[in-house]
Amino acid sequence: MKIAIIDLGTNTFNLLIRDTETGQTLYNNKIPVKLGSKGITSGKIADDAFDRGLEAMISHRSTASDHNADVILAFATSAVRSASNGNDFVEAVFEATQIKVEVIGGMREAELIFKGVQQAVEIGDDPVLIMDIGGGSTEFILGNKHEVFWANSYELGVTRLLDMFSPSDPIKPNEAMAVRQHCESVLGDLLEAYTEHPAKMLIGSSGSFDTLYDILALRHHRAPLQAGQISGSFDEGELRILINDLVGMTTEERLQVPGMLEMRAEMIHLAGIQIALVLDLLNTEKIRLSTYALKEGVYAERTKK
Repeated sequence: MKIAIIDLGTNTFNLLIRDTETGQTLYNNKIPVKLGSKGITSGKIADDAFDRGLEAMISHRSTASDHNADVILAFATSAVRSASNGNDFVEAVFEATQIKVEVIGGMREAELIFKGVQQAVEIGDDPVLIMDIGGGSTEFILGNKHEVFWANSYELGVTRLLDMFSPSDPIKPNEAMAVRQHCESVLGDLLEAYTEHPAKMLIGSSGSFDTLYDILALRHHRAPLQAGQISGSFDEGELRILINDLVGMTTEERLQVPGMLEMRAEMIHLAGIQIALVLDLLNTEKIRLSTYALKEGVYAERTKK
C-alpha cells in the first residue's frame, strides 16, 4: 500500500509518500505556504494565505495521485487550530481535493513528533529532550525509548513571534532580549520537568534545525544533508556562533548565507534565539538532528505491527 501524509504546518505544507510494503520513500517535499502570515496573532488565516494553502493542497493532491497513493492522511497544526476561520479552511480543502484534514492539538502534535524522531535517532534508556520549532508553536518532549515522561506545546513558533514582536531588520539587541525573555517566561514548566528528567541529549526536529545543519556543514567544509539522511550531530560551539551571526544579520544578508532556504531567512534568527535560550537554561551535553518529525510519526503509527 502507498500512503501519503500531509503535514499542514504554519510555514510549510509537507508531503511524504511511502510504500508500506517496502518502507521506500517515494516522495518527500514541502511547499512554502506561510499560512500564518499577517494573521496568526489575530487568530485568522489571511485571505492570501488561505489561497496559498488551498493551492498547495491541490498540488499535493495531484502529486499523491501521480504516485498512486492508496490513502491520503492530512494533519493541521497551530495556524489552523488557532484560527477563527480554521474550519472554513478545512472545509475548502475538502471541497477542492476530497482530503479530510484532521486538526490536532499541541499534545497530539508532540506525540507524533516523538514517534517520528524515534525512527531517526537512537533513543536509549536515558531521557532525551526533543525540540520542534514550527511557525505557530514549539513542542518539547522529554522521554526515552520506553515512554514519554512529559510533553508540552507552546505558542512560540517563529511566525507567531515575528508577528507578535515585529522586530527591526536587523533585530536590535533590546528586541532580541524581549523575544528571549518572553520565551523564558513561558517555559517554566519545561524547567520543572527537566529537573525531574534531566536529559543530556537535545534533539532538534527537522525544520529550522535542518537548515542550521546545512549552513554549518557548508561553513565548515562538510557535506550538507544528503538524500535519505535521517540524522546528524551538532557541535554546540559552532551552533552558538552561527546563531549569534544570524541574529546580527538582515534578512537580505541571511539570504546570501550558503545553505539558507529562502523561506527560512526571515525568521530563522528567532528560532536561534529559542535554541540559545534552551542551551543556556538546560545542562545538555549532545545536540542531535532528526530530519524526521510529525509526518514520519504518523507513518510509524499507521504501520506499527
